[in-house]
Amino acid sequence: MKILYINNYRDGTGWSQAGIGYILALDAAGVDVVPRHIKLNQTQGEVPERISELEARSADGCDVVIQHTLPPMMRYDGNYKRNIGLYVTETSNFLQSGWTQHLNCMDSLVVPCWDCLDCAKNSGVYKPTHIVPHAVDITKYDKKYELLEIPQIDDCFIFYFIGEVIKRKNLPALLKAFHTEFHKNENVALIIKGNVPGLSQQEGERHILEMCKTIKEGLKIYKSESDYHREIIVGNYLTSDQMMQLHATADCFVNTSYGEAFSLVTLDAIGMGNTVISNNCGGMKEFILDKNTGLLCSNVKEPVFAAIDTFEGLHTGCDDWHSINIRDLRRKMRRVFEDEKLRAKLSVNGKEKAKEYSYDKIGKIFKQKLEEICQ
Repeated sequence: MKILYINNYRDGTGWSQAGIGYILALDAAGVDVVPRHIKLNQTQGEVPERISELEARSADGCDVVIQHTLPPMMRYDGNYKRNIGLYVTETSNFLQSGWTQHLNCMDSLVVPCWDCLDCAKNSGVYKPTHIVPHAVDITKYDKKYELLEIPQIDDCFIFYFIGEVIKRKNLPALLKAFHTEFHKNENVALIIKGNVPGLSQQEGERHILEMCKTIKEGLKIYKSESDYHREIIVGNYLTSDQMMQLHATADCFVNTSYGEAFSLVTLDAIGMGNTVISNNCGGMKEFILDKNTGLLCSNVKEPVFAAIDTFEGLHTGCDDWHSINIRDLRRKMRRVFEDEKLRAKLSVNGKEKAKEYSYDKIGKIFKQKLEEICQ
């Protein structure tokens, strides 16, 4: 079996990192994999040297193609024995999107978690769908990183967010929980590493600061905005090592997203030994075991609303996603802040759990699934 793997792994996005992880996992399992990249943005991201080495291989003789991209970009090619589609979803269905017809043209499909599989069933996908979790380079968790120099966080317990500032990521829920739970005199800080798609770094930072200001004005706890804790906004691009520096600097990662197929950044946080608080949905609930490797917050299903920053027909009011319980989030943020023993326990267990997503282990799972598909 020789695999042609198509993905946007040079785009410098979370999706790119997922593609890199899968490619290197297959390589670690001894699969003959030939990656070819497509561009979905204008960014030139980092790739490991091994990816470049694999790219240099000839695609002649590939008998299986994995199309790890958006379903509308997938095309069945009769020159291959098997056409496999690999994709992710974050809501209950995608019935309005037109994705179903594209996915049902593939021979088989791969998704990273059970919620994605349920979404496929809810959307009329009938082709065999297999679950293969994302893979990461677990050796990065053992390295020593210099801490970021940020004067405002000296001696503070640091909560932090990493992600695109879009509706689905639900940053306002974290802002509301943080500012209502912690008094202005408590030694806590909040770092927001965020970018806004379509905006420059400066424009994005202004957008995030305006969001923070609007939330605090709406809460009406203090008369002056200066009486609230001031968020630290990081809007510039961070290299992989710089991102790990942020994890090493902070204490508790908070994921309030309405839905995530997996969330590699959350896995990185537990791999680095940080405490993680997350919405109980998607891939997170498969590697964050409540009160064991992290803390999961309760939520309610509700119709998707105001997700205008995505494709037409996707994330509409006909889909559901998970709205985090902000009061439960507040309780868990308070507990993590005050309970050092809990943080120590979660740190040890989380670092151990992250090892299950190594290239070697996920590669074996992926190889086994491919052998089943190609029988």
